[in-house]
Amino acid sequence: MLAHYAPRETRDSNPGRDESESPTCDYKKTQHGHTETHHDTLTNNFTNSLTLLVYLCQVAEGRRLSVDSCTVSVHTQELRRYYTEIRETALAGDTEMAVRLLNRPLMKGVQEGEACCYLRLLLRFYIERVFSSHRLSQPHHRRSASALANSLLGIRKDLKLCHCHCGEETQRSMDSLHAEFLKLDMKQAVHKALVELDTILGYLEGFEH
Repeated sequence: MLAHYAPRETRDSNPGRDESESPTCDYKKTQHGHTETHHDTLTNNFTNSLTLLVYLCQVAEGRRLSVDSCTVSVHTQELRRYYTEIRETALAGDTEMAVRLLNRPLMKGVQEGEACCYLRLLLRFYIERVFSSHRLSQPHHRRSASALANSLLGIRKDLKLCHCHCGEETQRSMDSLHAEFLKLDMKQAVHKALVELDTILGYLEGFEH
């Protein structure tokens, strides 16, 4: 007698699956009850990555500063970081507390159209007179000071391309700065100038837009 074989029941690997559900999309419920597809997740991840990339590019390029008719790119956060790394050492060597090299009201009162020239001459003073004479003891302080000087040199080169106009009042202000610097012992003068870099950084940040 031939044995009678009953046909096997084909089992669905996912018995609870709705036949109308698309096999190409992976659905999941959010906490608010909305349906979010795998495609939506990928889109959100791409958008977040693109936003981060744009931010990193802006940081790498620096901020655009408009100084009179001249536009320069400045890494203000980087400058602040370098300054912070040498500030305590500079403060420790600044013993002439009653003396000021930079006059904040005078800086804010630079004549219209001469801010570019004033800033260029100010950076020249720091590069040629201050950083060329500084003698910080710690290697990491020297590296920070060197990086700071190179950054300021880059800004100065950009300003030189703009052919800034320099008036007599601006030149007198710079002559006064040089005179006050030379009145001090060289080491004290350098430390004081380094401390007052904070004033220059604030002046630069005032041109951000």
